[in-house]
Amino acid sequence: MSFIEIESTELVGVMLIDEQHQELAESINSIYESVLLVNKDLTTLRLKDFIQALKNHFDTEEKLMKDVKYPGYISHKLEHDRFYTQMSLTEAEYAEGLVNFGTENLRRVRQWFFNHIEINDKVCGKYILTVGNH
Repeated sequence: MSFIEIESTELVGVMLIDEQHQELAESINSIYESVLLVNKDLTTLRLKDFIQALKNHFDTEEKLMKDVKYPGYISHKLEHDRFYTQMSLTEAEYAEGLVNFGTENLRRVRQWFFNHIEINDKVCGKYILTVGNH
């Protein structure tokens, strides 16, 4: 049983973005597995991997938005920046033993992920498909 799954209703329609969303979901599932194993070192490693995948994904989306001069670019990027900063801080504090990281954190990540897809990425994806050649 996966903690998070991408259903067809969450697809944006831009293949590269949808593929990266799937990779992010798989990364979240791997963090979930390590949390269930109560393996802090593995969880820390998987959190670092997730944050790197998140950065790569955000960079990809932001480049696509710039390429098509997406009018919602600034607010979308700010949303990326807020979440990336929050996750980076959480990972650093967890690695240093200052905070715990568990299923409640992952529930918040899942909620943000699906809200972001629904509220921001689908609109952006539609614009990219309409204006660009992706």
